[in-house]
Amino acid sequence: MGIFNKDKNNIPVQSNGQNIFANDSKISNPYKKVDLNNDYLNPNDLNGGQFYQNHRPLKPNFSKQELNNAQIPSQIAKEIRSEKLRVVMLMILGFLAISVALFFIIVIYAIDPAADGSKIKIPYEWQPNPVPMFILMFIGLIFLILGSVDYSHVLISVKKYRGDILMGDEGIPFFMIRNYKALIARPIYMNWICFNIYVWGGIVIGIFYAIKATTSLGMKTEIIITLAILCSTLIVHLIALVTTRARKGNINAYYGYEIVPFDQVKDIRKRTNKISMIIFFIFLAIILCVIVVPYIIIRKNRNKPIIPFI
Repeated sequence: MGIFNKDKNNIPVQSNGQNIFANDSKISNPYKKVDLNNDYLNPNDLNGGQFYQNHRPLKPNFSKQELNNAQIPSQIAKEIRSEKLRVVMLMILGFLAISVALFFIIVIYAIDPAADGSKIKIPYEWQPNPVPMFILMFIGLIFLILGSVDYSHVLISVKKYRGDILMGDEGIPFFMIRNYKALIARPIYMNWICFNIYVWGGIVIGIFYAIKATTSLGMKTEIIITLAILCSTLIVHLIALVTTRARKGNINAYYGYEIVPFDQVKDIRKRTNKISMIIFFIFLAIILCVIVVPYIIIRKNRNKPIIPFI
């Protein structure tokens, strides 16, 4: 028998009941292969010699009451609450950092220590250097902006998902896939960031103690703030690792499989480590230039060898 059957207008010959495999996005596991019966094409499926293509219907503008009435599955609702909590905590952390930094900046610049009517009386040795306070305020502002943007994205994604539920589309929501990818990359970023904070924080504390021992500067506030940052980083680090693992486990338990293919998981981890390593070495080069170059200039101006004890 030839490849084509002339009696059936060159439709490929295939026995009735022969099965093929295809991926169906509407099944519970999109990576699972299912059997589809490949009978001859139905003439009604042809439109002017071309296959008829189903288009996704336009989504109407649902009212706020209709969207609120959409029933979100409990596990997905739990993931939404977890993401909102993470974003809110990020904004609170940024707000606290800005508040602390702004308080000390006002104490340093806006309050005259000689004024008798000053209600804020902080000893001079407890007043921190303004440079770390400006850095802390800048970091807090970044946290606050990122948290605000992420929170708006969560609200938009949840609104879209409620609309999909009302339209009868109960597939995996896009924000769940996006959150799952973020849960894969987040521990890697967290480990790199916390590692840098631990290392550089320890170096900064050592420098503060050296300055305190060799000069008349107290450096008490700087040391206390740095220790508080290190302790807070350790607590946040541990909480983030535990909650991230728990959220991934809840998603996998709900769907029964990883909603992101394993190849993509490997690519995300590889790309995240690569980006983190590049940022680490760039930051290291900047720090070394800021410290080493002035040190070399000072040593040469004093006619001293660049490397001590040589």
